[in-house]
Amino acid sequence: MSRFKEKVVLVTGSSRGIGKVIAMSFADAGAAVVVSDVLAEEGEKTAREIRELGNQDRKSTRLNSSHTEISRMPASA
Repeated sequence: MSRFKEKVVLVTGSSRGIGKVIAMSFADAGAAVVVSDVLAEEGEKTAREIRELGNQDRKSTRLNSSHTEISRMPASA
């Protein structure tokens, strides 16, 4: 059973580097991942890679992010 099945995870800074690794790890654990980054093209690439992992349960989307939008995100959920 997937540890994060039926969970949604928002990963900021997830277009590359450690953020991408974290997003991919959550997807591998079964979460639906929201990829968020100011680097639009790289963020879309990460979201596409998650969708292409081959498991139909793995879902991802990319959230358009700007510095203003990120500063408005809640500090905790």
